Amino acid sequence: MAYAALISLQKTFEASVIDHLRQTNKKLLLHLTWEIYNLRTFLRRNLLGSEERQITEALSINSISRHGLGVIVEEINLFIKTVKEINKKQSHNSSLSERDNDAAHVSSGVDHHHLDEKKSTIFGLDDDIISLKDMLTGDMSGLLLVPIFGMAGIGKTTLAKQVYGDPDIVSHFECRVFVSIGPRYRFREILVRILAQILHPGTDATHEESEEELLIHLHDCLKRKRYLIVLDDIWDEKVWDMLSYCLPDDKMGSRIILTSRIEGVALSISSESGKIFHKMRFLNEEESWHLLRANVFGEENLCPPQLEKAGRKIAEKCQGLPLTIIAIANHLSQAEKNLEYWQKVANEVHIVISADKHVSKVLSSSYYYLPQHLKPCFLYMGVFPHDYDISATKLIKLWHAEGFLESWWTVEDLEYCESEDSDTDSESEDLDMSQMLENLDAMDPVSEDEDHATDPVSEDFAMTCLKDLVSRNVVQVRERSSSGGIKTCNVYSAFWHICIREGWQDKFFHVINSCANQDIESQRRLCIHNNTLCGIKDVRKSMQATENAHSLLCTGSHHQYPVPIYLSFGLLKVLDALTIRFYDFPAEVLKLVRLRYLAITYNRKLPASISNLQHLQYLIVRQYLSILPLGPSRSYLPMEIWTMQELRHLQVMGSDLPDPSSEDALLPNLLTLLDVSGRSCTKKVVKRIPNLKKLGIRIETGPDDVEPLYCFDNLVYLRQLQSLKCSVMNPSLQRVVPASLVPIFPPSLKKLTLSGLGYPWGYMSDIAELRNLEVLKLRCYAFRGRAWETYEGEFFRLKFLLIEDTDLEHWYVDYESFPSLERLILQHCYKLKEIPSEIGELPNLEEMELVDCHPSLVASAKRIAEEQQSAGNDVLQVSVKSSSDDQRKRKS
Repeated sequence: MAYAALISLQKTFEASVIDHLRQTNKKLLLHLTWEIYNLRTFLRRNLLGSEERQITEALSINSISRHGLGVIVEEINLFIKTVKEINKKQSHNSSLSERDNDAAHVSSGVDHHHLDEKKSTIFGLDDDIISLKDMLTGDMSGLLLVPIFGMAGIGKTTLAKQVYGDPDIVSHFECRVFVSIGPRYRFREILVRILAQILHPGTDATHEESEEELLIHLHDCLKRKRYLIVLDDIWDEKVWDMLSYCLPDDKMGSRIILTSRIEGVALSISSESGKIFHKMRFLNEEESWHLLRANVFGEENLCPPQLEKAGRKIAEKCQGLPLTIIAIANHLSQAEKNLEYWQKVANEVHIVISADKHVSKVLSSSYYYLPQHLKPCFLYMGVFPHDYDISATKLIKLWHAEGFLESWWTVEDLEYCESEDSDTDSESEDLDMSQMLENLDAMDPVSEDEDHATDPVSEDFAMTCLKDLVSRNVVQVRERSSSGGIKTCNVYSAFWHICIREGWQDKFFHVINSCANQDIESQRRLCIHNNTLCGIKDVRKSMQATENAHSLLCTGSHHQYPVPIYLSFGLLKVLDALTIRFYDFPAEVLKLVRLRYLAITYNRKLPASISNLQHLQYLIVRQYLSILPLGPSRSYLPMEIWTMQELRHLQVMGSDLPDPSSEDALLPNLLTLLDVSGRSCTKKVVKRIPNLKKLGIRIETGPDDVEPLYCFDNLVYLRQLQSLKCSVMNPSLQRVVPASLVPIFPPSLKKLTLSGLGYPWGYMSDIAELRNLEVLKLRCYAFRGRAWETYEGEFFRLKFLLIEDTDLEHWYVDYESFPSLERLILQHCYKLKEIPSEIGELPNLEEMELVDCHPSLVASAKRIAEEQQSAGNDVLQVSVKSSSDDQRKRKS
């Protein structure tokens, strides 16, 4: 990955070069700074895979990081030279391509009469065709824009062609045009191709017209006509923005269809036409089987009965994507039709798909034309096993630790460097140098004065990148969070193979999946999907030869017993061995001074020497099937933990943060602290983690013990806290909570989860006044009592409410409370028999979910939904579930 390689270059530059050059060669420092900025600008373009690999191979950051300054500068200059040569070559090829396109524009048009005759075999699109035809031939007289979007290979073009050539559509429109755009286009060529389909043969003189004249010409050709234009495979809004100016709207019922694999592009364009759009869906299992069978056995659809079960399994593993279903069908149609072979294919569907050249070509463009900063993020998802549900928060932490999304010096920061090319006398040059270096000092990424709490390169930006990958239909959301965000995700099965292939070719990562691992010495990351391989001698030998590895990720299933694993990688930044059990803390880890991410499973106390890892940002230690020591038996983290200034995420099960021994102790970057007891919530501790955003507390109490509940008293000092989870591990229904224990929560809270506290419902009024609270989860008798009443103006911003395991019998709701509520979930509320009718009147409520609740409660929810539907509100949905249903799904 060229862009990822540049990020590594920057890191090496920062760590090994800047400080020295500030003292010895200021001019060289500024030269390199400016050149690296220019490289970033260039690499934001879309490069072909071969170009990226050429750039990446020009820079061996792994090797130069252990050499002297001269070698580093030499390698940086080589890297810059390689990029400039590619840039020059691209400019030359672009000029040639422009002349060639201008000379051959007539032959580039699409014959729409041919489209009329060609009918694609389709399944599952009948409703889509009817809906689209209704929109195209409806009564609306004004120009209507209909974007169609979905994953590559899902059938967007097939649907557009089917509708385009439909006899009703052909007779309805006076003029029809179908053009394909693609990721690399020239706007003038698009205009020429459109006009070539509109003009009669022999009257085309467009090759002599300028782009402005072509726009006028197109407008005149379409004026006072009812036209249909299909713009297929749009990758950005620019082409539509430029074309829309010349499309007349004469209230003739003209229509535009656009297809795009990028949801964000389609929705942005659709906003111009009242947010009308058509989202393609995946085929269901039955449709997938029908499509597979038709393409294997032809029109007769005569599949031998003994092959049907295996055939259905094959179709199911294609995950409803027509492109892969047809590819598998073509493979099966050319092979022997016997049960043994079909069963083999059923177990190796992903292998067959990855070998299909047409599938690879169609899908690879979605990767090649990703923005440069998203490419490493996308490829990185291949480090996880096939069809593996990835925690979005974990993925984002790994991206951050790898440095994929780190910002660097901006244009404004480098404006002074432009003066380097101007002629100045030595005195003024020295003055400019001084000013520039002051600016460089001010923007030093590791400056002690940096405001880490407002770091623009945060997990928030990483989440934006993940959402962008979802929008581009290369990553799918597997589960939504309570706030509607992404909880788990994975790369689409068809794209997973592209991640593996491109990752290996670019030396971005290598998956160790057997004893034979050739050519892995130069790989930057090693991934193990089967942890048992760690104990095999040949595998360990291969790993020892990969001395340049930056990351080691063990992403297979949890291993019950410890396995020997090679960890002596001097350059390691990321070690994710959470699925491997350690009896003793691995001494090799304490030597990995570059580590930024460490996750292991280990049941004992952390050594004080963990503080050797001064660059560590994420420390995660979980225990293996252990009863967590709570209360007085819990251990403390070593006092040296307070010296680890870079920590952003700290989660060590069974251990607490000790009260700092020094007044200067501070963890300014710590954003997340999980699995601690109330002993970590002393005033001394919380005042020294001022930027904490997420806190998870486990409380152990006796039947009448309320002392641990006083931990809430100090949370008001956490002014940045956004998410709080507090669970009493052994709740007692007999405990009486005194009035002096009314919890006081920070007003900054957006998400609050409470479990087992046993507060009376009257205490809820303080939570109701939290003006930023959006998610509230009340589990396992978090509040007790027969009745709960809410009042006007309470829960002003609350969007999600969960009540689980409660003795609540009566719930009274004011019309003016919960004005923002979108989702209400009630689980195991056996005594509550009715949902307040006022809930149905909430303006934003979209869903009520009831799990294992009283039948009368279910009846009241359905009654509310029916009343809302009668009033014209079709948004509110009610779902009734059983815990046993969820258990069966998990087992299946």
